[in-house]
Amino acid sequence: RDVVAATPATDVHTHLFPPSHGDLFLAGVDDLLTYHYLVSEMFMVAPASLTHGAFFAMPKAARADVVWKELFVERTPVSEACVGVLTTLRAFAECRPALDGPLAEATLAPIRAFFRASLEDRGAHAARVFALAGVERVVCTNVPFDAREASEFVGASCCVDADASAFADAEGAPRDDAEAAMFANALRVDALLAGDWAVVGDALENRGLERSTAHARAFLTAWARRYGAEYLMASTPADFRYGPADAPRKVGWPTATSLVDDVLVPVARALNLPLALKLGARRGMSPNLAPCGGGDGVVVADCAPLAELCRANPDVKFLATFLSRTNQHEACVLAQKFRNL
Repeated sequence: RDVVAATPATDVHTHLFPPSHGDLFLAGVDDLLTYHYLVSEMFMVAPASLTHGAFFAMPKAARADVVWKELFVERTPVSEACVGVLTTLRAFAECRPALDGPLAEATLAPIRAFFRASLEDRGAHAARVFALAGVERVVCTNVPFDAREASEFVGASCCVDADASAFADAEGAPRDDAEAAMFANALRVDALLAGDWAVVGDALENRGLERSTAHARAFLTAWARRYGAEYLMASTPADFRYGPADAPRKVGWPTATSLVDDVLVPVARALNLPLALKLGARRGMSPNLAPCGGGDGVVVADCAPLAELCRANPDVKFLATFLSRTNQHEACVLAQKFRNL
């Protein structure tokens, strides 16, 4: 147990961004309290008079105050999400005096003061968090179709050379060695498994490419190289189909199956990168929670597409996360049968 506790870990899938990424870097108690797990839980118990629209119109600190009051002051914080917040805060010696007595609305004031001071040096703060957590490295989730995220790596006018499958001029914001060692990257491409050719095609044209599967391969390859991607990743939609039963989302669009077979798998094979799939999400189940990213639900996923991918592509490694507990036994059996899973 002591050896495990003292061994630095790598977190292979996070939604974190490094300190150099401006407003994408989330830290401090207000960002903890307004994470979507806490917000969703708060709306389970909040008075009906508090509408989603009114809540999300508040400044972040005010939203954090509401979550703190409803889940930590008015009620005993026993959920995993609430306990996680308190465990995190108590890891900082400077926060413990404020947490030693009964939790109150005024408890947040000294905690906020500590984080304001600590975050004056964002890099040092991140390094301290990693040390306290026993984590030496995290893998960020990077979406090339998101203009704000992409801007941290290449300029908006930077085009992809289709022949070289690389950015023609990929000068981005410099990252120091310490940050680069802590924050690795993965290339997330949900739009392809969703068969959303509008999103994919617009991204291709914005980088000087044609709307074709060949240029989609060049696009993903260029981004994977720019990120130094550890793996490719996509979350499957709840109605994901793979194979002959698949149909395009709109007339004239390629199917999700063709985008997997003709774009994702060839890029993963060429770059010798794993393809990670997250199965069992139902996107946008509760639209009212969309502003915090908490509106998704869970479904029992069909494991057959994963089995077929593993069978058809023995030279490609697949990583799979099933969100539903119902899928876990079948997933374990699949991993016994396919050495590339």
